[in-house]
Amino acid sequence: MTDYKETKEMVLESFQDFTEEGFTSSQALAAALEDCAVFMRKSETNFAGATIALSLIGLDNGLFPDYLEYLLKKVERITLSDDLKKDMDKVNTMLAVGDFSVEKDPKYLERIKLIFDE
Repeated sequence: MTDYKETKEMVLESFQDFTEEGFTSSQALAAALEDCAVFMRKSETNFAGATIALSLIGLDNGLFPDYLEYLLKKVERITLSDDLKKDMDKVNTMLAVGDFSVEKDPKYLERIKLIFDE
């Protein structure tokens, strides 16, 4: 199991790698999610940590895709460690402020459901 700090760094590095390759923030976020998907499926902690980290990255970049909303609802059912709870609270605060655009992509959301639903 990886600790949350390492998970956050891994997710951020993945996102940055994709942006350096010329992806838009939206594309890089989706690519980082797929890059981390196998890791995320290994444990609830990995899943929660990567989802929260991706949400923070998205919100910091002014976007919140519907697939992250879907994944965050799954995170709500997981018992979180203190550091995960702290960042989840930050995500919830940022969502409440509403300083982001909501991106909807029904086809991509279905893909994410196939990847992460048992």
